[in-house]
Amino acid sequence: MGRQRVIVPGETVWRTANAERLGFIIDARDYFAAFVDAVQRARESVMILAWDVDSRLSLIRDGDDDGFEFAAMLAEVLERRPELHIHILCWDFSTIYAMERELLSQFRMDWMVHDRLHFSYDGNYPPMGSLHEKLVVIDDRVAFIGGIDLGPRRWDTPDHAPDDERRVSPAGTTYRPFHDVQAIVQGEVARVLGDFARRRWRRATGDRLDAPRKDGDPWPTEVEAAVEDLEVALVRTRPEHDGRAAMSHTLRFHERLFELADERIYVENQFLTSQAIADALAGALERDPPPETLLVTARENSGWLETAVMGGLRTTFCRRLHEADQHGRLRICSPRIDREVWPNVHTKLTIVDDRWAYLGSANFANRSMGLDTECGLGLDGADREDLRAALRGLRHQLLAEHLDIEPDAYREKEDELGMLGAVEALRGGVRTLENLEIEGDGLSAMLEPVARLADPDRPPRLTDLFNEFL
Repeated sequence: MGRQRVIVPGETVWRTANAERLGFIIDARDYFAAFVDAVQRARESVMILAWDVDSRLSLIRDGDDDGFEFAAMLAEVLERRPELHIHILCWDFSTIYAMERELLSQFRMDWMVHDRLHFSYDGNYPPMGSLHEKLVVIDDRVAFIGGIDLGPRRWDTPDHAPDDERRVSPAGTTYRPFHDVQAIVQGEVARVLGDFARRRWRRATGDRLDAPRKDGDPWPTEVEAAVEDLEVALVRTRPEHDGRAAMSHTLRFHERLFELADERIYVENQFLTSQAIADALAGALERDPPPETLLVTARENSGWLETAVMGGLRTTFCRRLHEADQHGRLRICSPRIDREVWPNVHTKLTIVDDRWAYLGSANFANRSMGLDTECGLGLDGADREDLRAALRGLRHQLLAEHLDIEPDAYREKEDELGMLGAVEALRGGVRTLENLEIEGDGLSAMLEPVARLADPDRPPRLTDLFNEFL
């Protein structure tokens, strides 16, 4: 068989570009620290696309810098760098999120911080759609991309300690442990993402921004590159809207990954509701022999409404996979920190055979496949042993975090028993992975028609409403 390609520009991915360096950052404490370091090195441009931001966000919560706030940090950097401009484009959110968002964000960020900090909401989406990327581009040289917003209730350490007093929102409320992963890239791919962010800014505001001209190296000092000199892909979702054609590379890329999966599939994802993704995973599980398949997700989503509305669709998703699993090669698990504490798994990561991967903003939800805007990295290590080693190391580190052991100890057990065998052998402690219970409750079943409307895979039409309720 010839080389099995998952990266096909225009078919499974948007486009490709070179990354001089690629690194992975686990959990928001280290991401926020890397973000601060990189922004303080910026010369001309910082571009931020965000589902949510909060001017009061405490970025550093250790040592002398404890309480380092987002807006204050940006103001300090702008004061030191007279040629620097910072642009923040944030989703013009739905009113159902009003109680969770910072009041008067634009006033606080755009008018009170600095005249070279430019903040705008972006409402240029079809009904119910959103800006869902989590993207930061610095001087077109370095970019952060993944699942972590610069918003409240994100900061946490890999320990996810149940009683960590630093895990508090800008409003002063505590929140449960929060787990996520971010990537950092340097080189041509950052320039491509910078152009992308500037086009988004122009579409939202009408203002054309120039690309930065000066070279620099804003790569944060504490982040080690996992791989160097690598072709990476950009995987996008864009809804049909305002004369723009739909773009659904996120779904096609994952369908291709699961079609090629041979040994193992490892997923961390916040939502499991997309029927198309469930069908693609079921296809892998129905092969003989099927790949080991481990899905890690939150036991409960954030708030009763999200849990109730999305819970029924998740039950349907999981039942589809269990019905396809005739060889006992599937586990769907949630991390547990102690008997009563279940972290919020917010990651959007897929690793297949330690050869191919996706890391970005897209959930395994219908809306991430066709309604919201999404952007992530697609990685192909078929010809790169260094990338395969990096993906294997990332997967081992994540599983070791969930099972509260050292990565080397997890690796030794996996070498002996395989991925699922290692998880079975190592779990059961105070901090562990537990099988997800998928029995739907009555409320979730009642709300399933609402859930299908809240989680569509395309901009909703009036006929969709009639079909669900008439």
